Amino acid sequence: MKHLGVLGLLALSLAIAAPAPASAQSRVEVPVTWSQQPDGTTCGPTTAKMVLGPLGVSMSVEQLKGPVGYYTNNETNRWGMRDGLNKLQKRHTYRVIEGDKMDQRAAKDHLVQAAREDLRHGVPIALAIKGALPGYPQGVDHWVAVAGVDGRSVLVHDPVAQRPGWKNVPPSRWLDVSQIPIKAIVA
Repeated sequence: MKHLGVLGLLALSLAIAAPAPASAQSRVEVPVTWSQQPDGTTCGPTTAKMVLGPLGVSMSVEQLKGPVGYYTNNETNRWGMRDGLNKLQKRHTYRVIEGDKMDQRAAKDHLVQAAREDLRHGVPIALAIKGALPGYPQGVDHWVAVAGVDGRSVLVHDPVAQRPGWKNVPPSRWLDVSQIPIKAIVA
């Protein structure tokens, strides 16, 4: 074996002791049961159902419409989602990160950070998008559940999957955050 010298030994010891880079961190997943939205507008209550399941709350999409503010105008806004999730469980205090009020790169960084923090505690995230995920036939305002993170990819459970016109959308899939048009993160 070649003689390393003092600097060589120091470099070797630092390399061994150095923490793994962020991209090498382990995958984190929360077991979420996928649900399909019953119609073309209830993605919010359906996402709430998926997010609340691992937190011990079992309610139907119909029962969730009121708590997440769906009845106001047949859509769920970020504040209604946050308020409903906070009313229905006490394990986690959900907050809103307004992705559409910042640069999308910063929003994607916030999503990865929130996913790492919340998912390691068993808490899924509700994510509002504005645009099209891969496989979508068109851009939409839409809610999905985030149940996993691995580097800069997240595990998305999509309530619109397999509905008429959306047959090419899988119920659950890993997406790089660069593919996600973020409107709001409720984490």
